[in-house]
Amino acid sequence: GGDFPIQVRLSGQEYVPDGLTLAETREIARCLERAGVSAISVSAGNWQTLHYIMAPMFMPKGYLVEDAAAIKSAVRIPIIAVGRLHDVEVAERVLQEGKADLIAVGRGLIADPEWAKKAIENRVEDIRPCISCNYCVDFVSRALEARCTVNAELGEEFIFQIRPARQRKRILIIGGGPAGLEAARVTAERGHEVWLFEKEGRLGGKLHVSAAAPSKTEIHRFTTYLTRQIEKHRVRVELGVTLGREELLALHPDVVILATGSVPAIPPLPGVDLPMVAVAEDVLLDRVSVGPHVVIVGGGGTGCDVAEYLLHRGHEITILELLSHIGRGVEAITRRWLYYEFKKAGVQLLMRHRIARIEEGRAVALDERDQEVILPCDSVVLAMGYRPSDEMAFCLEEDFPVPVYRIGDCVRPGTILDAVTQGAHLAAKL
Repeated sequence: GGDFPIQVRLSGQEYVPDGLTLAETREIARCLERAGVSAISVSAGNWQTLHYIMAPMFMPKGYLVEDAAAIKSAVRIPIIAVGRLHDVEVAERVLQEGKADLIAVGRGLIADPEWAKKAIENRVEDIRPCISCNYCVDFVSRALEARCTVNAELGEEFIFQIRPARQRKRILIIGGGPAGLEAARVTAERGHEVWLFEKEGRLGGKLHVSAAAPSKTEIHRFTTYLTRQIEKHRVRVELGVTLGREELLALHPDVVILATGSVPAIPPLPGVDLPMVAVAEDVLLDRVSVGPHVVIVGGGGTGCDVAEYLLHRGHEITILELLSHIGRGVEAITRRWLYYEFKKAGVQLLMRHRIARIEEGRAVALDERDQEVILPCDSVVLAMGYRPSDEMAFCLEEDFPVPVYRIGDCVRPGTILDAVTQGAHLAAKL
């Protein structure tokens, strides 16, 4: 019928040379209003600027609000603002300031389908935060079922459900990284008595490593959420504690969950023990200092994190990578952004190169023809992956009187998504 509401989504501007401008979009909006359109949703970007369409975590919250306000001032019909507005406080401020009439939340509802309900009930701290990692987008773009780094229930709502436990158990969790924290959250929510032991002085584990790069600080929000949730559910937390077999037995557990994580993989390279060599994790956590010119061995996600981290501190960077591209394991939009940012910053990207040896003041690499490439440098940072920290499993799994499970990196090093999924799925079954 003639009163059927029609909403149009527009790109406010495309952020490329000779692309659509905000002034042009204001005129288009007026034309649409005259044609009878009911509302306009204001997005941005095009194929060249995908990070404006599906913004990764390095884009500011509400980065398109001013574009929406500019369109709103040109028309009388409702304007819908989009673009990392899944923080309740930010979304509310946009409405209160009159910069839009409605707020569109997409990925925030993937992370927590009860986003609006919790906001209405003033339970903002209970909202599972979307960290804009874009893995949901990445999976769908590869014709796979959508998955979410922070929400293990996504796509499995009828299979994976958090129900009260039939029998209350004492569950001991060793390791306070993403897998251990999520397992603690879900087991405690189900009504179990949960003890969580972490050998470091703070919870979070590899989440702190992942959040160290300037573009990824949003990950800290997920750490905060998990920490608050286990506090809310009265999980007993012991920090700076390392337990052995006998100490665990003395606590009379019904179940033990090992979430002991992983340690950096260090290959037996000539020169790997030189003082100028460091592992990525130590650099990202400020445990070590590096010199002005740094060679990073490994251009995957961790290597890119180190490169970005050091670039912001004024270092000159060379990345060695076996593959033909950097950012293996990084979702496509962020990977492309990183590539252009590194090129603009003068990062030397040596693809299809492998490290051969490290000597004082230089790294020696081999190109795809096995020709030596000499790289003068002050420091070498190894970002060559991780190996499971599974020593404790061998102490417990043999003849231990109660079930022992392993989750997360101590099974196989993977992503935050992998760790959270394993932690949640195991906890839902206990």
